[in-house]
Amino acid sequence: MTAVEAPLSFSQEGLWLTEQMFPSLPQFVLMRAFRLRGGVDGAALSDAVHALGARHETLRTSFVVEDGQPRQRVRADVAPRLVRRDLRAEGDPLQVARQITEDSAARPFDLVAGPPMRALLLQLADDDHVLVLAAHHLVIDLWSWPALLEDLSELYAAQRQGRSPKLADIPMGTTDYARWQRSRADDPEVRDQLAHWRRELDGVPSALSLPVDKQRQPGPSRGGGVIHRPLGPDTQAALGALCKAEGVSVAMVALAALGALLARYTREPVLTVGLPVAGDRHRPEVERLVGMFVNVLPAKVDLRHGPTFRALVRQAKMTVFDVLINQDVPYELLLRTLLPDSAPGVMHYEQVALNVRHPEPDALALDGVEVTEFPGGRWYPPGDLTLTVDVADERTDMVWIYDETLFDPSTIAEMAEQFDALVSDGLARPDTPVADLRVAAPHRRATAPPHPERAPAAPSPAGSRSGCAAPRTLWR
Repeated sequence: MTAVEAPLSFSQEGLWLTEQMFPSLPQFVLMRAFRLRGGVDGAALSDAVHALGARHETLRTSFVVEDGQPRQRVRADVAPRLVRRDLRAEGDPLQVARQITEDSAARPFDLVAGPPMRALLLQLADDDHVLVLAAHHLVIDLWSWPALLEDLSELYAAQRQGRSPKLADIPMGTTDYARWQRSRADDPEVRDQLAHWRRELDGVPSALSLPVDKQRQPGPSRGGGVIHRPLGPDTQAALGALCKAEGVSVAMVALAALGALLARYTREPVLTVGLPVAGDRHRPEVERLVGMFVNVLPAKVDLRHGPTFRALVRQAKMTVFDVLINQDVPYELLLRTLLPDSAPGVMHYEQVALNVRHPEPDALALDGVEVTEFPGGRWYPPGDLTLTVDVADERTDMVWIYDETLFDPSTIAEMAEQFDALVSDGLARPDTPVADLRVAAPHRRATAPPHPERAPAAPSPAGSRSGCAAPRTLWR
């Protein structure tokens, strides 16, 4: 079978260039792991994994350089396969499975040889297994997991029942998408959106002077720290009331509060926060396509006119709408247009990101098997710092994911405490100027000068981890 070749999409190209400069980074490995209790048909699962690779060309893709340019090459001989390991003779099979899962999250892929995905089935007991699925971020994003797991479930069921799988048609492949995206870079619609971003970011600093504790090292973060802080019941109730009164989402309130806090730290009255969006997934032909389509765009927060907290929330609402309306511009194309001399892998406008997640049920379902998430991996921020807001029913959790090569845990804990206080006071007194809102008293503060080129990007979805992947982001 003849290999199919295509250029890389814009997001793939940015990630590929970073990979060449800083190879084998674990945050470029996206992984899901599941505990399977019940009778697992290993042969049927193996056939299902092979069929999954046949269905999705991105899982059969290798990456090569031709005439100095990166190319993606879809081949029939690089399909992923299921590797089965029997751990029943181990002294502690569960602990061995945990270590294998951690190793899989950190083990790099050979992008030239392929395949860019691996699958492991670890047997702990006769009716107890762990399934580990890992793929390079070049071929998958967090929005891809539901479609991939649903397909794997149906393929497994079809193998078990001896029938043809009932799968939705895939109208285009990832190579088709890359060619299409490249061809439309000069379309009037994209040019108009680029013009919007030029206006929106005119005079806005591309880098922030954050209160780092350590000297910045070249390259993306090698590890991320995490601090969890749930909202208290009173704050949760006030948040719901403001959202209802103003017709806004939790994401919009969080953007306003985060921008206000960053303005105090950086003394910048205008700044940007990175918002991850699903890229072209609003298009029907891309919605269920497995691949790397995530886009992170800058959301501007403007405090120059002394807004009240309510006014800033309303501003954030319009900003989120503007980002969604103009999301057809890939971040890499935006950066190339606004900062043409920027080095590959350097994060601009998006040192700090905001991610809002609405947890969804797992899409993996195997007949006669109880499926639960199996923990593993580490969190990595895409820049210096990511605030991930987990929204579930009547509970909201703030998850601060930070570059631990830059920040001490105490610094982020203090920032999280101040954020909580600012949100609580802003919700209690929404018509108070933001500059007058109370924050927790700082124990210390020493702001380091900005690095000449800010945080090198680790272009994975904000708040992702090399391990059990996060639920999809929905700006609602």
